[in-house]
Amino acid sequence: MRQQALLLDLAPDAISVRDLQGRVYFWNEGATKLYGFKKDDIIGKEFQSLLLKEESKYQDYIKEVLRKGSLETELRIQTKDGKERIVSSSWVLVRDAEGKAESVLVVERDLTEIKLLESQIMRTQRMESIGRLDSGIVHDLNNILTPILVAVGNLKEKLTDEKSKRFLELLDNSTKHGAELVKRILSFGKGVVGERITVNVKDIINETAKFISQTFPKNIKLRVELKEDNNCVLGDPTQLRQILLNICINSKDAMPNGGLLRISCENVFIDENYVRIHIDARIGTYVLITISDTGTGMTPEVIDHIFEPFYTTKGEEMGSGIGLSTVYNIVKSYGGFINVYSEPGNGSRFDVYIPAIETETIRDFGIERMGTSKETKGKGQTILVADDEQVIAEVAKLTLESNGFKVIIASNGTEALAIYRKYLSEISLVILDISMPIMDGRTVISELKKLNPNVKAIASTGLADSADIAELEEIGFSAVLMKPYSSEHLLESVVRVLEVS
Repeated sequence: MRQQALLLDLAPDAISVRDLQGRVYFWNEGATKLYGFKKDDIIGKEFQSLLLKEESKYQDYIKEVLRKGSLETELRIQTKDGKERIVSSSWVLVRDAEGKAESVLVVERDLTEIKLLESQIMRTQRMESIGRLDSGIVHDLNNILTPILVAVGNLKEKLTDEKSKRFLELLDNSTKHGAELVKRILSFGKGVVGERITVNVKDIINETAKFISQTFPKNIKLRVELKEDNNCVLGDPTQLRQILLNICINSKDAMPNGGLLRISCENVFIDENYVRIHIDARIGTYVLITISDTGTGMTPEVIDHIFEPFYTTKGEEMGSGIGLSTVYNIVKSYGGFINVYSEPGNGSRFDVYIPAIETETIRDFGIERMGTSKETKGKGQTILVADDEQVIAEVAKLTLESNGFKVIIASNGTEALAIYRKYLSEISLVILDISMPIMDGRTVISELKKLNPNVKAIASTGLADSADIAELEEIGFSAVLMKPYSSEHLLESVVRVLEVS
């Protein structure tokens, strides 16, 4: 019997023996690994009350075993640490010497990863089925859409009044959008590479903005901010529209009660210091498309997974989980990258960087160019930079020190407060990350003002609209520095607050 018990402990499956009321008599090492409970924790206790997600069904399973002598089923169980698992469960009735039902031998195996993989494969197969649309059907669809486009072109020449022009433009754009949707489905399903041509991103944004204005709920306000830059990239117009629409649709879904959707575009220069804290970035000129909303926002855990295929927080009825994954793949194929900033309850911001071509107006992210300007040179003033992201704090330190400032770094709010208390007479300015562990930036500024009512401080944050900026200024901040901030913006903010000549 001891040898048999040792053999059972070596088995990878979870093996247990329970009486007809669910009390556990035997529990092997495989069961401990699966459920997290050791033998001493579980022997003599009721299995269903500790581990079974659907406790009420346990007696139904017992009745089935008593009737048939065995049972094969799948169960949702909860491990000791609260995780939900799916297991295959095989039950066999054990009788005593007189043939009376005595207990149940149960062998269980973890199927969670297999079930997850099956679900993903089924979704992939569904998308592949869409991707196998018969070329004849696509041909017919294009035959339907082509005469509409031709007719619209002809009508534009004959109907020149403003009202007719607006209707024709709407019809023209909608028809083209329908044609592009067919191409988009085929592109995703078959992996068709879009044609790369020179595209002005501002034109794509303007087209997308018109579509959003006509289709999104009226309680969502759209604001488009385009600079006079030459925002040209080498890309596929359909794929660029897909990037904008997928992100904007996510923003719409995050604002069920309405809100503000912003789309902006400008040229930026990424320098070596920016590359240090963004591993996907390369030195050079990019077109930066920023899409932000005032929606529900996301937790850091969600942000970590949003670009994974089939990952969705909307449920299968509302989201396929491929939208942002497609966006990521397109941007990556262009040699670009995406940064996401979000906080629960404070909306989200997507910064999409695509390599620019033939750009004329560039907003410089470089330290070297701005660092040589007289307006950004310090006079030895000491600045306290508090940020829990060490790389950001180090880059800020490098930037400021190369421009004549002294810098002290703190990794959290409590440390920042202690440093300021120690060097109060020496510190001229404090730069505080708003979302820091232990003590956030809002709490720190409140405590700093108790020590020094005239403290000069800059708030650093990834999310801030006009209302947030007003609130931060009201509680004592002299300026707000938006993440990811450039060397130029950092130095300008410091100079402005310190009034360095």
